[in-house]
Amino acid sequence: FDVTVTDDEDPVITFCPVDAAVSADASCEFTLLDYTGGVTATDNCDTTLSVSLSEIDGVVDGVGTITRTWSVTDDGGNTTEATQTLTVVDSTPPALVGVPADDTVECDAIPAAATVTATDNCDTTLSVSLSEVDGVVDGVGTITRTWSVTDDGGTTTEATQTLTVVDSTPPALVGVPADDTVE
Repeated sequence: FDVTVTDDEDPVITFCPVDAAVSADASCEFTLLDYTGGVTATDNCDTTLSVSLSEIDGVVDGVGTITRTWSVTDDGGNTTEATQTLTVVDSTPPALVGVPADDTVECDAIPAAATVTATDNCDTTLSVSLSEVDGVVDGVGTITRTWSVTDDGGTTTEATQTLTVVDSTPPALVGVPADDTVE
């Protein structure tokens, strides 16, 4: 009679790194530990296992995930996989460039809002927004301009300029009659 020996038991991955968060530094670099040689596996029959690694890099502008999947297949065709997910975060806020200083201006010489730009360690597609609160009544008061920018990592930077609006020009009287001698 024939005896067929089958192996229907999956190999076991004995070490797989745990999920982790990794921070991008000021130059948008991040360090990942290399576990390619450290992941091992055992099997009930096969003693010559080879662990393979595949990696999916979903990091864009310093934010996203890297998924590492280790797999091992024994001589019986049984496969086991283990996955590690690395979440890459950017906690460095963007910087606003060109925000003007607070100023005192005449009511008839209020400057237009400055064009403010932004830079970031990772995000290259920043959009600066401007909001303005105009508290000037009859030529006197304040205008508060606030620029803000948020990078792909969700960190926000704001900067404010306050313009104090004054009216130092005295009013002019119109229609005042000239001095006259009355009899």
